[in-house]
Amino acid sequence: MKKVIIFLTIIFTLLIVISCSKYDYVYDFPSEGLRKVRRQDKWGFINKTGKEIIPLKYDDVDSFYDGLAKVKLNSKYGYIDKTGKEIIPIKYDSIRYFSEGLARVELYSKIGFVDNTGKEVIPVKYDDVGDFKDRVAKVKLNNKWGVIDKTGKEIVPIIYDDISDFKDGVAEVSQNNKYGSIDKTGKIVSQLKPKPKKEEVISRGPLVCWDITSTRDGYITGQVGNNGSRSYSVFISFGLYQGGAKIGETNDIISSLAPGEVWRFRAPIFLDYAKTYKLDSLTYY
Repeated sequence: MKKVIIFLTIIFTLLIVISCSKYDYVYDFPSEGLRKVRRQDKWGFINKTGKEIIPLKYDDVDSFYDGLAKVKLNSKYGYIDKTGKEIIPIKYDSIRYFSEGLARVELYSKIGFVDNTGKEVIPVKYDDVGDFKDRVAKVKLNNKWGVIDKTGKEIVPIIYDDISDFKDGVAEVSQNNKYGSIDKTGKIVSQLKPKPKKEEVISRGPLVCWDITSTRDGYITGQVGNNGSRSYSVFISFGLYQGGAKIGETNDIISSLAPGEVWRFRAPIFLDYAKTYKLDSLTYY
């Protein structure tokens, strides 16, 4: 019996080798039971026995993930399932991988999002978009930025000149040369105001710090820029005061601030009775 099993295993292996030998390239690592293969610059998929499951007609393919594979045909992109059925039509100029159940697509220089059934959940109308994080994404339309949720609902009006990613539920925004911050509902957290004057900028070696302020939700915020030629880890700390006496301190840190990059820090004021604050240190290493 053991000899029969060995014999059948050898035959099975030989059949796979013979089957695969007709391809120019066979991907080493199968994904979800299918292996991508190439012949004469066209790609398709075979199963574990070497049977061709999806015809070799694509200009490029990715491996399957969650039952779908991204494919390219005639300079357009889409997604197919494991039977070769087009789930997301192969009509987009570019398409990204799924994140939080949605994939970013681009068509004629406009951007939107589709779900894994191919439905355009977010219309392909934006000039630029960010990736969805915690169910929201920033979007750009007619040179202005705002924020939408995963249904496409505009939760922050598209009125800002720039908007950062959210950190701890807050994003920095600019509008008409004024700068402030908002929460995920669009509510103003710190009022928009002009950039600080030059004398309000603090320098520490290659670092510059400006726009230091306190917010209604209990943070000391500001910006630190790196004018140096390499990346630094940056640590900023503030003393907390009441009636002229220091009663505590708070800080924030970034592990790597690249040359030319600006870091928007947020240091929590964890003492309700702290009335004022003062920069203690701005260090880098």
